Amino acid sequence: MSGITYGVALIILFFILPGGLFRKAYSPIHLSNYHLRASNFAEIATTLGFGMVIQCLGILMINKYHPSLYVDFRLLPKLLSSPDEVVLSKVQKHLIPIFSYNACLLLFSYVMGSLLQRLVLSFRLDERFLVLKFDNAFHYVFSGKMFLKKDTEEILTYMNVCVKIDNDFFVYSGFLLDYQLNKDGHCELIELGKVKRKVIDKHNTEFSHILKKNQHHEYNLFCDKLFIPYNQILNFGITYFRVQRVNG
Repeated sequence: MSGITYGVALIILFFILPGGLFRKAYSPIHLSNYHLRASNFAEIATTLGFGMVIQCLGILMINKYHPSLYVDFRLLPKLLSSPDEVVLSKVQKHLIPIFSYNACLLLFSYVMGSLLQRLVLSFRLDERFLVLKFDNAFHYVFSGKMFLKKDTEEILTYMNVCVKIDNDFFVYSGFLLDYQLNKDGHCELIELGKVKRKVIDKHNTEFSHILKKNQHHEYNLFCDKLFIPYNQILNFGITYFRVQRVNG
């Protein structure tokens, strides 16, 4: 195995994996669409940077607090260039500690990312600091979290969605339950609950008599959830309801 091959494997193991797990835990798919742009150079560089920081923290913790283990990264330049038999034999002798260290580091990366995400969301730091803002505009539009005034409040998002199906126009009204992003980071599907449907325009003469009797023909849909493809939505309106949580 050449030095370049060793170098690529080491970069992936020591930096890309810890950085990627940290970012995945901090920015899950419903908060960010960076996962969908994994080939973007800026995303790879950012992930590599996080991995280096986490690796440095891991080295400091092991070298300072572990009674018997010591992380010796002086071998890394030799592995990146052209490793000789002496260097490879040292690595092979310590394969179990090396992989144990990296397994613990990956777990540490994921836990740190999750804790940081909870901290940011709990104190709404992503609204105050641009660097902590999640890379998903739909999260802020649909959640309505910018209207929260107290920590004991929650937001319920009620949507009126105008949809065109063939030549028919409908308005679906209900509480937003969830949404999905496509591979480009755009909204692909929205999920509504407690849905009502209103006919706002009908070219089909079969229903013309209904519209004459009741111009705003509206009725409940007897389903727990309604899934609406985003490409069928002409426009939508959102109403945010602030709900106060009462303990006890």
